Amino acid sequence: MERLGRELDRLGLQHAFTGLAGAWPYTQFASFRLATVFVENVPSPEQLRSLDFVEQDKGNNVWMVLPGDRGVFDGARRIGDVTCAHPVQVWLDLKDQPERAKDAAEQLYARLMKGELDG
Repeated sequence: MERLGRELDRLGLQHAFTGLAGAWPYTQFASFRLATVFVENVPSPEQLRSLDFVEQDKGNNVWMVLPGDRGVFDGARRIGDVTCAHPVQVWLDLKDQPERAKDAAEQLYARLMKGELDG
């Protein structure tokens, strides 16, 4: 996730991690295999090669998502070396994620309700 974020920064592509990858910097809850990241536009083939991105049918560990609207970038914030979607956006996106997304959503929601994330 950190390497991908640095490379997307280097390429000048607006992005924000969401789902389990986006929840991790806010909660440090649940390790994950799949990193989901919103990107402002579809990276070119050259950009994908520079990211070592390989499209596969099985074993995916990165989902690059072209959002339906740019609102997913509203409130995105830098946490350490990565840019994450707003915690409410991350919470909403966790409902469509595999692995321990349900548990991570509960942890994120609890922190939001306590006001710990400036929700």
